[in-house]
Amino acid sequence: MKLIDNALAKQSWADFMISWTGGVNFFLRGHSVRQTKYYHLVTSTTHGPPIPGVQDLDQTGPMLAIILRDGEHKKGETSRVAGSWRHRFWKKCFSGMMAMKCMKELNSMGDEEFNFRCRDRNSLPTWREKKIVSWENYDAHKKYFERVYEECSVQWAKKTHVRKQGIDRAHFKGASRDQVSQLSKHNKEKLDISYMPDLPPEAMHVAAGFSLRKGNEQSYYVPRAHISLDMWGASLDVITSIVFPKYELWKSQHSSENGDKTRAAHNFLYKTLPFLATVALQDGIYWVDELPDHEVSIYLTRKFPGYHEWSRNARRQLERQSETQEQNEIMMLNSASQAAFNSVHHKMNILHDKVDSLTRAIESNVYPLFRRQQQGFNHSTRPQDLASTQRSNSSATGSADQQPPAMAAGAQGNNQSNTASNRPAAAFPNIPAKLPDKLLTLVDQHLSLDLKKFEHAKKDLWPS
Repeated sequence: MKLIDNALAKQSWADFMISWTGGVNFFLRGHSVRQTKYYHLVTSTTHGPPIPGVQDLDQTGPMLAIILRDGEHKKGETSRVAGSWRHRFWKKCFSGMMAMKCMKELNSMGDEEFNFRCRDRNSLPTWREKKIVSWENYDAHKKYFERVYEECSVQWAKKTHVRKQGIDRAHFKGASRDQVSQLSKHNKEKLDISYMPDLPPEAMHVAAGFSLRKGNEQSYYVPRAHISLDMWGASLDVITSIVFPKYELWKSQHSSENGDKTRAAHNFLYKTLPFLATVALQDGIYWVDELPDHEVSIYLTRKFPGYHEWSRNARRQLERQSETQEQNEIMMLNSASQAAFNSVHHKMNILHDKVDSLTRAIESNVYPLFRRQQQGFNHSTRPQDLASTQRSNSSATGSADQQPPAMAAGAQGNNQSNTASNRPAAAFPNIPAKLPDKLLTLVDQHLSLDLKKFEHAKKDLWPS
């Protein structure tokens, strides 16, 4: 904020702030800033910000944009559009700075300097020749930025390349690389140039000061944009005429026989100026409070009787709304947290009941089976049974020597099979009194028991 406050205190504050906010809000190049004229400004609701309380995404609020015309901004490219939503902080808002500059500059110009009539068929109305900043070249632009940076002890490699900072912040706050590329006009693919929108909503959302990072998402909401202006007029035309006293004259020039009938002139008079007039009165409540000695604040309080008191009441109203909104958010968060805790607690209880049920089923079914297997295994491995088995094997071997070779071979095979099946094995390990709670643990223990049986078996009785 130190950089902004220092710039606002200078005489050429408007040029710096328009260039800086243009770079931060919608990644506008320094060259494009110097080339932009008033007739490049356009106000649109096609890609504007969401309206609080309106679920229909086709209904959006107004936004200020700049037409980057082919040949005037960058040669060899088709005309593109760059723009931004109103920023959550008034000092960082391109629309707000543009509104204050227009209010001060256009009202101070004479009729010959700024009008909407053509002198002849080959001439342009003067309003189409006026640029939004006074810098004529890069050197003047750079020197001004260097002076402001130096006074604020700010180090920045590319002095006028402010959009690098805007792109960095947009990425940090969750805008995707593709959407940043679209807004900054870095994408050169045919699909992006010909079909994809120049004003991606996610990039404009984060460029307006709101986060889209997972876990820290913020809805777009600028409280000052919803201040009622009923005190200043019953209609938007009346309000625009108050902020721009020559408004009716400009409209009559536009509608005259030799008036500028272009779409640019129509949009500027009937959409852009009313939007800028609204922004000037709404943002002005903070100018007169935080910068009371600034030329904008002095202009507002002198030109609009009662504005100082009205702005004080408007700020108080927004503060109360902010407190109420914060309390509601805390209540909603507490309710959501309580609901989440209750849900997890309920699920844990269900899971605990299932584990208990599974444990009882294992103890009643598997445990007796293991007991029966242990008893049968121990009975079959008694010493007298093993001796009887060995005598039987010896008799079978002796008789096999007196048989024909073929039968003897068969008998020898049977003998080997019986020897393998009747070999003594280690006693079955004791089963713990209580089985493990987890099925995986039970399986692991069972495999371990099998390996131990194999390990203790008398392998000298195995057939060679």
